[in-house]
Amino acid sequence: GYLKPIASKADAWLEKQNTNQPFFLYYAIPAPHAPWATAAEFKGKSSAGQYGDYVMNVDAIIGQVLATLNRLELTENTLVLFSSDNGPVWYAADIEKFSHRASGPWKGMKGDLTDAGHRMPFIARWPGQIKAGTTCDDLICFTDVMATLASVVGESLPNDSGEDSFDISPLLRSEKPGQPIRTGMVHVNYGAYTLAIRHGDWKL
Repeated sequence: GYLKPIASKADAWLEKQNTNQPFFLYYAIPAPHAPWATAAEFKGKSSAGQYGDYVMNVDAIIGQVLATLNRLELTENTLVLFSSDNGPVWYAADIEKFSHRASGPWKGMKGDLTDAGHRMPFIARWPGQIKAGTTCDDLICFTDVMATLASVVGESLPNDSGEDSFDISPLLRSEKPGQPIRTGMVHVNYGAYTLAIRHGDWKL
């Protein structure tokens, strides 16, 4: 598959960094989106078809880069964010065939206005700052990463930028603000041209 060379490039870039200086690596892999170019060692291993095999492949190359951070002794001082651009594409026939719900308990999938349509993976690792195994139910949006990273490195965004970006670093640290950091969010399904506005636990 083509994922291994991408991971190796990320490894090589990390090895060139001056470990005394902050760095930012945007590691954007095109997987597990189609086309599924699963490496041979993962084919038939997931019990969830070709897509499941490809997700296993993605897990492995993310693990490769995390192992590089560990080898370079950068793990303890590095914030790692893992996310996606959408939830899964997993049909009722897939659930029946593989006895697996890619959306967990949530109704729908990518593109729907139901919860599985606007929820996406968002995993953070930051030893000493984020307690392992914790979860957070607060409403966030991927646009919040901009303000959050600025806050983490001690910078302030200009008044005319990032107007829809909120600093969620207190949530990463399991701190409980007096009020929600983000009270609303707009969700657009461009394929069906449908729109939802979320406020707390409610969607319109």
